[in-house]
Amino acid sequence: MTQNTDYLSDLAPWSEDQAQRIAVAEGVSIDIAHIEILLVARSFFSTYGFSPSMRPLCKSVTEHLGVEKGRSLYLDRKSTRLNSSHLV
Repeated sequence: MTQNTDYLSDLAPWSEDQAQRIAVAEGVSIDIAHIEILLVARSFFSTYGFSPSMRPLCKSVTEHLGVEKGRSLYLDRKSTRLNSSHLV
């Protein structure tokens, strides 16, 4: 399921519980707002095959969750200490 980098090598087995476990192991607290963003980013990855940079992430979050959550300032606050191992 993971490679040497500890990133998931397959999208299918990911779960919200797994994201929570990874976050706890890394000393990060995540809430439902983080999970919403992770789900949007996973959808982007599933569609395009790569993790989005900030501009495409903002656009995708705006499309799925609304303008307020799609703003880069909101995403910056929510993405603090999250990394791609939480996404895929």
